[in-house]
Amino acid sequence: MAFWNQRVWRVLGALALAACGGMALYGRQVAVSASPKLFVVYWAGFLFFLVLALGIAMIDLRYARRQYIKERDELYRETLGDEAFRRQLSEAHRKIRPDPPKDK
Repeated sequence: MAFWNQRVWRVLGALALAACGGMALYGRQVAVSASPKLFVVYWAGFLFFLVLALGIAMIDLRYARRQYIKERDELYRETLGDEAFRRQLSEAHRKIRPDPPKDK
């Protein structure tokens, strides 16, 4: 499963998008010189590549969000999630702002 990483998705998405662009540019010639069957098959292929590119973009977006959440959680555990760090932070806060005197 290591083959399906973010780099591969992005390359496949770029290729699908390039295929869409090429087919859109070449589509005028197909419309003029083709039979109705070929016309429908051609634009169905265009639609396939377009949906493929959009689907890959959605997968990539979802993967990027998951990576962000994973790294955010790791950063939290390394800093605020560490008991020693929280103790030091609390002590530093007390040094800056000592407790106000209590009235009797």
